[in-house]
Amino acid sequence: MEQNYKRWYDEDKVVQKCVTVLENIHGSLKRQTATFLMQEIINKPPYKDMLSDDVVDLATSETQRRRWYDFDEVTRIFFELLRHSPVERRKEIAILALTFIEDLSEKDNESIEIKIPEEEKYLNIEIPE
Repeated sequence: MEQNYKRWYDEDKVVQKCVTVLENIHGSLKRQTATFLMQEIINKPPYKDMLSDDVVDLATSETQRRRWYDFDEVTRIFFELLRHSPVERRKEIAILALTFIEDLSEKDNESIEIKIPEEEKYLNIEIPE
């Protein structure tokens, strides 16, 4: 009898899309997204009423490092918190993540004018002898 193995994020297509997008973006954007959304996860049930040590213990209870997101601590904690969240909450977070990534990706394409702070201009002046 053939069994179809389903990962926790395969239960919802939006969550699955979020995980796939996060897996395929560069590391700094991945970390920014995870960091931004951890607050969103922690401030709602079931984590809202937990002690911070209990949240950390839950997020780091998996000791094996075999998944792509296990090798960056911030991303790993984010995914473990997401994995232990209620199914409907996962979808909300996935939508926020995809929106956040899209917004940041659009900003990456914008040109940013770099201004030197006033005091730094004077640090580079050579003093005549």
